Amino acid sequence: MDGLDGPVAVRPFRPPDAAAVRALFSENAQSLAQDRPEPIRSAMALHARQSLEDDLVDIWMHYMAPPGRHFLVAEVERTVAGMVGIDRVDAETAEVRRLSVAEPARRNGLGRRLLGAAEEWARAQGYACVEATTTSLQVAALALYESVGYQPCEAGNWGPPKLIRLRKDFAPLPAGPHRERGER
Repeated sequence: MDGLDGPVAVRPFRPPDAAAVRALFSENAQSLAQDRPEPIRSAMALHARQSLEDDLVDIWMHYMAPPGRHFLVAEVERTVAGMVGIDRVDAETAEVRRLSVAEPARRNGLGRRLLGAAEEWARAQGYACVEATTTSLQVAALALYESVGYQPCEAGNWGPPKLIRLRKDFAPLPAGPHRERGER
């Protein structure tokens, strides 16, 4: 895959995607940690291991089976080039998780497209807002979130880097019948 030379399909996760999703997450975590001072590298490695043992160990059971959760992949030339999970925080709030794009496909709008698809899915489920968490090290991710209307709502520390939580409120839907939260 070299950039986005072929057609891009953003679609729901399927079980055969699991290994590619975990590999993409691992590659991006390693890339982000590269050339960082030791305390940051260690914290990031621990986070990556915990993520692979937590929600990414069984993506179907964590994101696809429960109501109100979802996982999307972006496919380029039949290769998983990006991903994003949508988790349920509460009845009104969804959380964007694991937004990631393969290095060769970056800077082509794929992250924006995945984020837009995740927001569209969350809104269709009846969520009023969506949140995301990133770190001060992820400058491109922070810029993407802010460019589409996310506002910082909380900050904290996660080891050496600063944790930044962002929120985007959806405009109210027009009056009329709506789908219930969690319905697919």
